[in-house]
Amino acid sequence: MFVFDGAIHALLYTSFGEVSLKSLHKWTGSSFESVNLTGFSPIPASDSKSRVTMVVAEGLDDKTKYLISTVDHQMRVARLTSSGGGATAEHLFDIKSDEQLLSVRTSYILGHFGPHLLQNHHVPGFKLAQATSAAAVDGRLLVCFGVHGCGFRWEKGRVIACDIENKSCQCLEITSEPSPHWGFSGAHGYGLTPSGSWIHAAGMVPRGMSGGSFEGSIWELNDLKSTPTWKKLENEIPSDMEGEVVIDAKNGVVYSIGKTQIGKASL
Repeated sequence: MFVFDGAIHALLYTSFGEVSLKSLHKWTGSSFESVNLTGFSPIPASDSKSRVTMVVAEGLDDKTKYLISTVDHQMRVARLTSSGGGATAEHLFDIKSDEQLLSVRTSYILGHFGPHLLQNHHVPGFKLAQATSAAAVDGRLLVCFGVHGCGFRWEKGRVIACDIENKSCQCLEITSEPSPHWGFSGAHGYGLTPSGSWIHAAGMVPRGMSGGSFEGSIWELNDLKSTPTWKKLENEIPSDMEGEVVIDAKNGVVYSIGKTQIGKASL
């Protein structure tokens, strides 16, 4: 679900076997109504059981949304635009595997197998990245991702930056410190401020082999037009407010929807 053309919309897509947009629905305030969607032809996966994931990029233009799908460890970028009384979706480009591999390989080897394997440059069962979030700023699409290995780990120190017009991408290093401590899929909530800061709020910090604990810090990813940098904000979500996170970036408020209450923090 996302805000598109001034209203909340829900986009339905296939979960397995192919990248295919099925239907788009608009929330009227009391119910969802169907929106006429002109989509691209389905893009088949290598197998009918291949899982499809999709993230919607944060952006200030609510009449255009960028969709990043991942299937068979291949990321693809599509664009959803408002067109009259309906919407049109088009496949723009694929993020080439080598553009991910160049920057992912070293961190993956060190994090999952140890420095001794760097000498051979070979990792058994090496898998590429999966998009976890994205933001579109002034013709540039930034994609955060995680890597499959012993579980799934978000790469806080790297982001894929794509020139939308030229359909070219590169993987950038984020070397600024401090930085978020979250693992797994990264932040629970995202937003893009009018000034162009990409907000990441709350996440799970890995504990032990497979556990995790909630950590409610709020971060900005700045300098999105060049080399991004992390900045920790003063406020955070209390530990007893763990839950769904919604960011109203325009008004500078982060909401956390817990099991028994709703809390908020200012950006």
